[in-house]
Amino acid sequence: MSDPAALPSRRRRTWLASVSLLALMIAVAFGGYVVAGAEVRSVSSVEIVPGITVKPAPGWEVAGREAGDVTLVRLTRGNGSLDVIAGGYTGGAAALFETFRQEALEPNSERLRVSDEVESVRHPSGLEGVRGFYIGTFGDRSQSIEGEVTAFVTASGIGVVFDAWAGEGLLAGALDDVHAMIESAELG
Repeated sequence: MSDPAALPSRRRRTWLASVSLLALMIAVAFGGYVVAGAEVRSVSSVEIVPGITVKPAPGWEVAGREAGDVTLVRLTRGNGSLDVIAGGYTGGAAALFETFRQEALEPNSERLRVSDEVESVRHPSGLEGVRGFYIGTFGDRSQSIEGEVTAFVTASGIGVVFDAWAGEGLLAGALDDVHAMIESAELG
């Protein structure tokens, strides 16, 4: 008979394994802003998982979707991308940010720098989250990628990571749209 106290750690291990797999997919895709041959399409809203919906800003399109224990949807407008990753999570937003850093960013990058301090953010729904920044090289590319990660955990135990990224020097031009998409997202 399984120990009920062990269930959260099993869920967390499942999340970590899934994030690692997604990180590998992300690292492969960092070679371009849209994966070659991927179908890019405009939509008015995208359900990431039940209860989590994102409305792409004008000019942003869906460039890919991967589902498993966690779901990743990539939105792009060519010079920047926003990966929205969602799945079951039992910790808080700061722990989710740290998990993403350790399991997705660090193993797939070189010369990674992540902000020492994360800032608190409040979603219009009332959820408290955290936001931090990174820069590094991913895969076999020499161009640095800069990114901003925002993490929330819903009352129903869904962890949501918004990973906005672009080539170094290009992210600032996308952040107004990214923040608007995060603020208008439905976070069940």
